[in-house]
Amino acid sequence: MNYQYFSQGNIDDTNYVSENANSIYGIVVYQAADCLPHLSSDTFGPFPSPTKLLNAIDRLE
Repeated sequence: MNYQYFSQGNIDDTNYVSENANSIYGIVVYQAADCLPHLSSDTFGPFPSPTKLLNAIDRLE
């Protein structure tokens, strides 16, 4: 599922940040404790816009 599913509309970056704002976005995915010996978290990003962030979320397994 993605943002469009919940909002029933298109994604518009201008609704999130102003042109003067310097925002970056990231994703942190936490795993259950039984994932050992692998790391218990993964990080993705940075993403310069909400659209790129949401596209990355859609690609997560």
